Amino acid sequence: MISFLIAALLATPSARNITLDDLTPRERAAVERVCKNVDTDHKERCITRQITNLRRTQTNRSTPVNANDVRAEMGIGKTDFRNRIRQIRLQEALARAASRRTFRQDPVGDTDLLPDYVTDVRKERLRCMLLPPGRQRSMCLDNMGNKARDQMQETLRTRGATTTVQ
Repeated sequence: MISFLIAALLATPSARNITLDDLTPRERAAVERVCKNVDTDHKERCITRQITNLRRTQTNRSTPVNANDVRAEMGIGKTDFRNRIRQIRLQEALARAASRRTFRQDPVGDTDLLPDYVTDVRKERLRCMLLPPGRQRSMCLDNMGNKARDQMQETLRTRGATTTVQ
């Protein structure tokens, strides 16, 4: 167990082994900015301390340059979750739009079970919906509704039903 810990400590690169050439330009600029006013005698020590601090805080760093990458890695912002939900909702909406029926389509379905006048009512409603919106369409739909009601009552009378639809 102790040999494993010693091997792990020896395998990790320490700050003394890392030079300024190993750093990214951004990290190098940060180290040089901090150590630029330090005496030449203490400059090496300052650079070593700054590199140590950089390495120690590198995993917890969240600068504006890599904040989104850190959030994506850690799953903090839930952007992947949102994107997944957005894709699912888009696919569902497209599926609904593909199966959506409009007034321009002919009536579908088993019309054998329906009375004969239902197809005529549907066609009349289609004709009304193609009129411009406003009074003209409203009057057409009202007249169509009145005719449909009269046809339903006539059908009930011929079948011998006593109930009337109002």
